[in-house]
Amino acid sequence: MQQDSNDSRKSRVVGSPSADFNLHSLGWKAFQDLCATILQTVLNRPVQTFAATHDEGRDATFRGEPPNALTVVQCKSTSIADSLISLSDLKDEIGKAARLAANGLADSYILMTNARCTAKSEARIRVEFLSIAGINDFSIYGADWINLQIAQDKRLRALVPRLYGLGDLSQILDERDYDQALEILTSMGPDLSKLVVTQAQQKAAEALIDEGFVLLLGDPATGKSTIAAGLSVAAIDLWRARPLKLTSPEEFKDHWNPHEPEQLFWFDDAFGTTQYQLSVADHWNRIIPHMRAALTKGARVLLTSRTYIYQRAVLDLKIDAFPLFRDSQVVIQVRNLSLAEKSQILYNHIKLGGQSKTYKKQIQPFLRGVAENKWFLPETARRLGNPALTQNLQFTQAAVRHYVENPLPMLLEIIQTADSHTRAALAIVFMSGNRLPSPIELTDASKNAIKRLGSNESSVYVAMEALKNSLVKLVTADGSKYWAFQHPTVRDAFAIFVANSAELVDIYIAGTPIDQLVEEVVCGAVSILGAKVSVPRHRYDSVVERLGTLNTEKVASFLMTRCDRSFNERFLQAYPDFFAKLWPPNAYAIYLPLGKLVVHLAALDLLPEDVRTAFVKNFEATIEAGDLEPMADEMITQVLTDDERSDIRGFIRSEYFNRFDEYIDLFEANWDSGTNPEEHYSSLYRSLEVVEEMGFADPKVTKEIDSARAMIDDKIAELEDQFNPGDDSDQYYGDDIGGGSIEPAVDDSIFSDIAE
Repeated sequence: MQQDSNDSRKSRVVGSPSADFNLHSLGWKAFQDLCATILQTVLNRPVQTFAATHDEGRDATFRGEPPNALTVVQCKSTSIADSLISLSDLKDEIGKAARLAANGLADSYILMTNARCTAKSEARIRVEFLSIAGINDFSIYGADWINLQIAQDKRLRALVPRLYGLGDLSQILDERDYDQALEILTSMGPDLSKLVVTQAQQKAAEALIDEGFVLLLGDPATGKSTIAAGLSVAAIDLWRARPLKLTSPEEFKDHWNPHEPEQLFWFDDAFGTTQYQLSVADHWNRIIPHMRAALTKGARVLLTSRTYIYQRAVLDLKIDAFPLFRDSQVVIQVRNLSLAEKSQILYNHIKLGGQSKTYKKQIQPFLRGVAENKWFLPETARRLGNPALTQNLQFTQAAVRHYVENPLPMLLEIIQTADSHTRAALAIVFMSGNRLPSPIELTDASKNAIKRLGSNESSVYVAMEALKNSLVKLVTADGSKYWAFQHPTVRDAFAIFVANSAELVDIYIAGTPIDQLVEEVVCGAVSILGAKVSVPRHRYDSVVERLGTLNTEKVASFLMTRCDRSFNERFLQAYPDFFAKLWPPNAYAIYLPLGKLVVHLAALDLLPEDVRTAFVKNFEATIEAGDLEPMADEMITQVLTDDERSDIRGFIRSEYFNRFDEYIDLFEANWDSGTNPEEHYSSLYRSLEVVEEMGFADPKVTKEIDSARAMIDDKIAELEDQFNPGDDSDQYYGDDIGGGSIEPAVDDSIFSDIAE
């Protein structure tokens, strides 16, 4: 039917942009979700969505102009690159559109497709749809138009961060931003292109935008780092932020530049890689004032941590001084992922992974069961999409279920059955602390390990290249490259392999960087979740000798948290001068790791008397500086004798309150105008509470406490006039994060084109 030239009904076709985001690789379900987001963000339509099955030709609808006019949206997806849509491809859609229009359910019709549409095809398709009685308006949005929207709308890209992993970023970012984003994407390999936007990802984006801070918590293999990478690239895109991936809190002070506010600081495994590190929590507490100031100036901070590690760290973190540790948490709970989200994650990793078409066809019947399995993890999907990790997988229900429910044994079996060159390559990555420079630079220890594992240097180089993007990856960061394990679970499995071999334990102790070793081993009868290697007693001397090159704080943390009494005793015999830093007395030294170690050794009945005496002098210096909080800690006060405790009580009764104006002035001297005065003086308030808890039966002391509180209140009121928390009204926090998803399929249809 030929359309009359005066027909008032409208149609649109959009010209061809140069940007190309490889929309054919999304899969039909992900493409539908993208279309829903475009309708809501670009076209500003309030979309109503439907179940993917039995939708009767309606993926979505919305009402628009004229009032109450009902528009039907249908998405047409292809997995063939650069394909062209034609009228013959739409036979089913035309029939469904006619039935919808006859029932008054389609005043307008929008067809969205990831295929390209020529002007000639558009004209034929338009005529056909507008010939349907009841359809008054028709639009077709093809791949060219959709690519253009992605290229032009940074908000859209932030909503669907996997788009960053699909196209050429030079299309949307300038040279400076492109180089930064490329480093992040290279470090993640192809994983970002497989990212599924889940509720956790959207909450993380909202926290980063609203608060400038997000703490991503989750179990191993739940996708924390992939979400963090997506947020980092989005920050480059939204705010031109300069991402810095740091390894320790101390680096924050070195890199934060108040004159360059648009910075994003990304800390992976912020409180320990596989186990909690006490010294790390202490360092976070020290930089809290700097981090508050940076956030006020417009910087953004992104942390990830395994949940069990953070739950231990929170006992030592000053949450009251930095409530965002608590308030901006986003916990990734895999058990809360919907079946549709799990299915899409699984689809993306297998569809976009390196598996053959034959494998995809063989695994397809089992994928619904994999997504429904309660042990499913995002890492499960990644492994199923990796040919190197599925070589021996049998395509039976029982075998696939076993693979899903036993990830570490499967990886361990791969390592145990690998050839000597592969094991040697994995060993030197392990010994390097998961950061082996590229080109590979072998140390004497790693050369010895390669030899003892039955390999040689040239064979290891070949094996490393063969392992690329399967068990290991080549990471680009800060202009350099290094080899690392593809995922922490590979490292976990190799650690089990090491722990089961006495010879490998010796190689590990001798060759692993000492900073890494003290974060992974335990010595003696100590149980720590995630510990890699248990050092037997007859190997203590090897570890003790290497501790001589490590800084005091890390040694103290190691001895307190990862070593039994016999190892601590062996260490004290080897390093009798370890506590020399306690001389001369230094106020607040008792709070440092060295001071905490003294308390720990006292509890083990290992504390030398000269060290105890030095600690007491530091304790007294802290009290004389106005801080009485240690008197409320029984673990600390057990180091003191009865006479020493009595002397401190005498000081509080006779001298403490006479010096209180000095303490007020000292706190003021250390105050900056960006810190809430009440918060700044909270520890001095707490000292007065400790005096009350000590039970002085003296009315004079009670009166002095009241007077001291009044002095603090007066000083806080005075400083309130100077308090300037910073004005963020001029800061750009990006567009609101939201966006829709067409209701996903909960049957097998999502996997229907996985082998195409």
